[in-house]
Amino acid sequence: MKKSISLVIFAGVAMVGCATINGTVLEYTDGQYKAVVTDYTERHALQKVAADARLTCRRDGYQDFAVVEENVEYIGPETGADEEKGFSKFMLKVVEMGAKRYNAENYRAELVFECSE
Repeated sequence: MKKSISLVIFAGVAMVGCATINGTVLEYTDGQYKAVVTDYTERHALQKVAADARLTCRRDGYQDFAVVEENVEYIGPETGADEEKGFSKFMLKVVEMGAKRYNAENYRAELVFECSE
């Protein structure tokens, strides 16, 4: 019996530990919030910023959030591959793809949102 109670408590603590903010969430204006996340792909940045918004609203007792403004921008290194030709262009594109994939802060997603029922 004690083992099962300990297991339930441990599972609850582990689940709470997973529910953390990935980026930065700040109070904005008129009950709105602004969440900012950086990640290596645009898709992951958008997923994380939406998760931060959802978690912030649930923490405040709301069920969902409404997007007021959304912005995603590439902030990673530029290789200049578009100006090159031939094999040089190909190699620079390969390097650029690698940099976009393995650099942890290539995309910044910003989301202005407000919590809703």
